[in-house]
Amino acid sequence: CAARDDGSRVMQLAPEVPCDFEDARYSFMFKVACGGWCNVSLLVSVLSVCVWKSYYWQSGAYNRSKIPVFVAAVEVSTMGMRGHVPELRERVFFNIVATQTYPSTGLPE
Repeated sequence: CAARDDGSRVMQLAPEVPCDFEDARYSFMFKVACGGWCNVSLLVSVLSVCVWKSYYWQSGAYNRSKIPVFVAAVEVSTMGMRGHVPELRERVFFNIVATQTYPSTGLPE
């Protein structure tokens, strides 16, 4: 908001909109902006939790009989980055598929 000579405050890029919550346009723009920031914050928080959970899944702390959704969400954001080894991801996937295809139920009787 920018101050005018008469003491009122208006938006700098839209001088016809006063910076006052009584104005419907300004109130709507403020609510939409706050909603957008909340959505961005939620997305960053969810991605951070996915990174944390996928790290522990890859270190072997979770059941590895399937690839969970949070690992797939992180996989997309790390493709092509330094340290990304596609062969390793492929080997993990094939190990999971092989375990499901040929389960080890113990020694035959």
